[in-house]
Amino acid sequence: MATKTIKKPKSTKTSKVTYRSIVEMVLWTVFTFGLYSLYWTIKTKGELNNLGADIPTSLFMFIPIVNFFFFYKFAEGYSKYILKSKESSTTLLYFLLFFVLPIISIFILQDGINKIAKK
Repeated sequence: MATKTIKKPKSTKTSKVTYRSIVEMVLWTVFTFGLYSLYWTIKTKGELNNLGADIPTSLFMFIPIVNFFFFYKFAEGYSKYILKSKESSTTLLYFLLFFVLPIISIFILQDGINKIAKK
């Protein structure tokens, strides 16, 4: 007798975003000479994807030109699932933030994530 497997959509997962102390993030960033920002991006990408975002593999952030696509999709996922914004201007703002203030952007984004994580 054949059994059927039923795939659940991403939106039914009971996933949460992780609360992270901004002070600890700053310390980790300083002690790892900025490498913590890569770790944070990879971990947060997974959390956003669990919420329903469609962010591609983290390897894309290391490939020139393709990294623009990665960070745009990251900003889109953040805007949609953390800020609950459907405006493309919000996505563009956070996309530009990654390139204007690359290290500081993770603290700004984590502040928004912390507000959701506390709920």
